[in-house]
Amino acid sequence: MKLNGISTHWTPTWIAATGPRGPAGAEGPQGSPGISGYEVVDLTGVAGNVVPGEYVVKSLSCPTGKKVLGGRCSSGLNLHRSAPENNSWECGWIASNNGSYALYAYAICVTTP
Repeated sequence: MKLNGISTHWTPTWIAATGPRGPAGAEGPQGSPGISGYEVVDLTGVAGNVVPGEYVVKSLSCPTGKKVLGGRCSSGLNLHRSAPENNSWECGWIASNNGSYALYAYAICVTTP
């Protein structure tokens, strides 16, 4: 197609040119074994008689020989922190009202090579 005498479709020759397929390369080395030993460490508890502004912290540690891969924190309190800390999962909540609140948290632990 031409627009005012100028071609509007152009394919660079380095894209359109195709040569013969080369030989297969050598097989690569075997990779590391990856992760194993998946285990969930969980916590169900209560933060009782908290007052506004109080900070509640719970930490879930992985068993010896395992590393923390992830986790989750849940409660009626305001979640402030849900993150790895050393070899554990740490949950931090801040109370906005007086009361008692259910806490739930888990850490995902695995064995790494």
